[in-house]
Amino acid sequence: MKKDRIYYYITLTRSPIILAPVVGAFYKALPNSPKNILLSYLVLPLVLYPPSQKFLSKARSTSNLRTFCNYQDNILGLYQRVNEFKTTTNQIVNDLISKQYLKLCDDLSIEYCKDDSMPSKLEVEIKSAQNLASIIFKSHDIPSIYRQLGIVKL
Repeated sequence: MKKDRIYYYITLTRSPIILAPVVGAFYKALPNSPKNILLSYLVLPLVLYPPSQKFLSKARSTSNLRTFCNYQDNILGLYQRVNEFKTTTNQIVNDLISKQYLKLCDDLSIEYCKDDSMPSKLEVEIKSAQNLASIIFKSHDIPSIYRQLGIVKL
């Protein structure tokens, strides 16, 4: 019985409906680049993990991917978390595209379409996602981001 409670708690807290504003905020702050859909797999594992969330929510304009990776706690177990959130991320991106918050372009880039933000109570997570896009990932290409984070394959 206790296992069922834990399973349902995880199901509720990691619901695609609840976490969709976090991914939407990420793409709203991310500059457009080819194949940026691949970055969606990094959003939830980095934003929901407490050590990296703490760093991202307090990131300054002088922070970058190198300073983020200097703290080993931020990227510890990242590959497993990416695999854990892969299905949820796919559901969120599909849902946001169907609701026309996001647009998938021919070069596999994603653009944020609507001017209004999605309502959410996840303020720290949304702030972390915006900082991840606008501060940490802003000056790097996608292969170098994955390389520096130590992720070889999806």
